[in-house]
Amino acid sequence: MNSQDISNQFSASLLASGDANVLISRIINTMVDAVLVHQDGHFVFVNQAAATLLGADSPQQLIGYPVMDCVDSESRANVMARIQQMMEQQGATAALMEHCLLKLDGSRFYAELQASRLEGDPPMVLVVARDITERKRSERQIHMLSQTIEHMNASVCITDNKGVVIYANRASAKMYDLTPEQMVGHSAAELRGGQNNDLIYQEIAAQLGRGKSWHQELEITTKNGDKRILDRVIFPIPDSHSGELIFYACIDRDITELRQQRSQLEHTQRLESLGVLAGGIAHDFNNILTAIMGNAELATTKLASNPIAAHTNLIRISQSSERAAKLCQQMLAYAGKGHFIVQPLDLSVEVRTMSSLLQVSLGKQVHLTFKLDDALPAIQADEAQIQQVIMNLITNANEAMDGSMAGAKQNAGTITLRTGIKQVSARWLRGCVGNEEPRPGKYVFIQVSDEGCGMDAATQAKIFDPFFTTKFTGRGLGMSAILGIIQGHHGYLRLESQLDKGTTFTLLFPPTEQSVSVAEEAGDPVALLPAAGRMVLIVDDEEPIREAAGMMLSDAGFSTRIACDGAEAVKVFEQSHEEIDVVLLDLTMPQMDGETALLALRKIDPTVRVLISSGYSSSELASRFAKQHLSGFVHKPYTPQQLIAAVGQALSDQ
Repeated sequence: MNSQDISNQFSASLLASGDANVLISRIINTMVDAVLVHQDGHFVFVNQAAATLLGADSPQQLIGYPVMDCVDSESRANVMARIQQMMEQQGATAALMEHCLLKLDGSRFYAELQASRLEGDPPMVLVVARDITERKRSERQIHMLSQTIEHMNASVCITDNKGVVIYANRASAKMYDLTPEQMVGHSAAELRGGQNNDLIYQEIAAQLGRGKSWHQELEITTKNGDKRILDRVIFPIPDSHSGELIFYACIDRDITELRQQRSQLEHTQRLESLGVLAGGIAHDFNNILTAIMGNAELATTKLASNPIAAHTNLIRISQSSERAAKLCQQMLAYAGKGHFIVQPLDLSVEVRTMSSLLQVSLGKQVHLTFKLDDALPAIQADEAQIQQVIMNLITNANEAMDGSMAGAKQNAGTITLRTGIKQVSARWLRGCVGNEEPRPGKYVFIQVSDEGCGMDAATQAKIFDPFFTTKFTGRGLGMSAILGIIQGHHGYLRLESQLDKGTTFTLLFPPTEQSVSVAEEAGDPVALLPAAGRMVLIVDDEEPIREAAGMMLSDAGFSTRIACDGAEAVKVFEQSHEEIDVVLLDLTMPQMDGETALLALRKIDPTVRVLISSGYSSSELASRFAKQHLSGFVHKPYTPQQLIAAVGQALSDQ
């Protein structure tokens, strides 16, 4: 049907109605917008939409109703001025206006109005009105949200579905050393220092394409070269009608300073926690030294008269020395600062390894009970971090026991340390601390329970806050740091505590199918080339160690030379390097340390066999001297068998 046919049909309808005014009235009454006509300040016509807008039962109810009674007091003066202006100007049509109006029941609403003068005697005013209350409310909300986002410390930017920035708040621009206007049009990938279609871009795109958010920490480089660590969340914004993903929102939180503070805090707390152990360690070492000194004195007096009895005393000296060596190894591992090494670990084995260290950290009335599962699957973890967590949970439990038993000396309290396997549900995991997504399944757990003073709900709510402590002086690893370590191992932490009834910490770790590597104990010495004619240069700043090592090697048939530091070792080696087969080199010495001496020895003879002697672990030394092609390591303190085996291994390396 063409436009002429439509016009003809419309004209026919007018003729059939018999009265064009009737048809116009019908059209007006079917309009969505309110139509009102007023004359001399009173309504003379309203359509059904106007009656609904003003809360009338019918249009007739509004005929003769005062116009100003429908205008809120805040808009009344402005409306009256507009009407007066229209009455004085023939053919006037007002622009769109927004005013606050009143329904018949007195409730307020906002309307968009457009008025026109209708000629007559007197003239009338035609008003077309539309309720915009919801629109005004939305505009206010949008304004509040936009102002909030603009003044947020967090970086907020919005991109299109190709990752190009279309909006950035002030914090986002400041983070990149740009203005918000300069941010627009840049690729979000390029802003972070990457590029479109790199691995991170592909990972984000895949996650967002599934309608899910992406959350990770990443490092960016700003325009002036500064490196910042961001906690970034990106989520899709779908179209409200089609559901198509048309925008992405990116929220960044700069955690650079927080990371630095946490690292410093953990280091400080680690040092402070060593102070907690100092008294217990000193006590334990005094006991060991008492046993060594006592048995040494007894052996000295018995050697001539009763050699068999003296032999027993010598065995006890050796056993006490081994106990002291293990205690030193645990303290070095606990206090050591270095790179984290994730490897398969058996939690029960770790606890047993630390048992003597744990025992000496307890109060006199506190007993430590172990309930360890001997068939645990391994977990992937950093040994030093796990040891710190266990040590500090025991320290905290001990202090809770001391607090609960103040003045109560009759009954000793018990701390129970358990390991095992636990099948957990998503509901159980939601009761854990933190915001980790529940991953139900089988976990390896370690649990520390005490019978101490317990915690009320307020303390439990704050205990994982950084710097929070219930002690007069904060000691030990903070619970926030412990939680960070657990979450860093993809684990969970659950706290259960009641006042005067004690506290239980349960730590869950996902198991791994990898097996724990077992360190081989030193057995019999390896087969040596004939020792006669073989010379070892012993370099150590401690005279007793030089003498002991010299006697061990001499008894095995080796010739020895002695140097008290690195500088002397270089001189001796320079004079006699053709006669020296192996250098037993200490690391920590005055004048010239072992590492510097090693380089000097290599300049004299690049093929020199060097055996490092140190109290540090073999794995740490291997990492430190990975490029030096050493002949081996021997861990202090060592037995004659261990030293001879290490020298034999060095000699067999041709």
